[in-house]
Amino acid sequence: MLIGTMARSTNKMVARGSVTLANMRLSGVDGGAVASGGAFVDFGVADVLTGKLGCLLKIKSSNGAAIQGIIKGGGTGETLSPTELFTNPSFSSGDSGWTKQTGWTIADQGGGDYEGVATTAPSEKQVYQTIINTFGVLRKQTVVVTDLTLGSVCARGYDGVSQKLGNVLSAPGISTLYITGISGNSSSGPITQSVSNTLRVDDLSCKRVLTPSATGCTIVNSKGGVTYNWINKSALFNWNDAAGYTYEIFRIPPVIVDSDAVLNADATINLTDGSATWSATGIDDSAYLNGKYMVAVYDATGIGAFGYYKSAGAGAVVNTKGGATQNWIYVGAGFSTAGAFTRKVIYVGD
Repeated sequence: MLIGTMARSTNKMVARGSVTLANMRLSGVDGGAVASGGAFVDFGVADVLTGKLGCLLKIKSSNGAAIQGIIKGGGTGETLSPTELFTNPSFSSGDSGWTKQTGWTIADQGGGDYEGVATTAPSEKQVYQTIINTFGVLRKQTVVVTDLTLGSVCARGYDGVSQKLGNVLSAPGISTLYITGISGNSSSGPITQSVSNTLRVDDLSCKRVLTPSATGCTIVNSKGGVTYNWINKSALFNWNDAAGYTYEIFRIPPVIVDSDAVLNADATINLTDGSATWSATGIDDSAYLNGKYMVAVYDATGIGAFGYYKSAGAGAVVNTKGGATQNWIYVGAGFSTAGAFTRKVIYVGD
């Protein structure tokens, strides 16, 4: 196996498809080294993203503009910020915090139980609050409708450019909306959808989404990287595109993520089958012991030995990804342990 050969490989498409706006959940935030609250994507469909860790994901909005990033890790469950962005989301202090358009009231239904009420309101009228959009931040809004005898209602948000609506209710239930902020302010809250309405809205919520569900993945800006951001984000990309999205996933070649010159006195190397090892004083390999990295060791003349770091096995080198057999994959003829070494770490992904 030649590292030079791998480096000359081209990206190979392994999946493509489309996603509706209703299913798309996008965070465009640069989270730095912290996954929670950083870049992620969730299509709401199992096994589309989670089986492609380490691959390049390209998403296009209907105008052809794109964002691209590397699929880092699978989601373990949607988490939300504990901070409620709505003031007085349960109407527990009456009108406080809310602006009411024509036909809406916020009234005590008895015993101090306030609810938002719309009666024979004109279509597309809101009870709302203004929230400042932060670019790339994904918000989850919910509206609990306790009574709906006429018409329809749903959650509504504004990303700074256009509105987005949640699932429309024509009976009691919950309308849910995911919206990615772009700029400016968002008038967010429930909105009536027809001329004749008699409905009651109870609790509302608007919170930032920090991590994707089990069908989603975190995104980093380089293969094997630790910066939770997209590689590039077109200024024309539509983060809340009513026409939906298309995506392509590419498997990309292994990449060198670390390199060091190592003095002979600092190196410990064993080329024997069954006990293959590599370590060097002053070099911390602990971040690479998860079965996703190869180590390439070159002697003073450039002859190489290649193997995988054993998962959770400090110093051990194995001949298959995630394997247990302590052999090198390849040792070049004439490889010498007498001089200095160059050690390179290659991320190969899942």
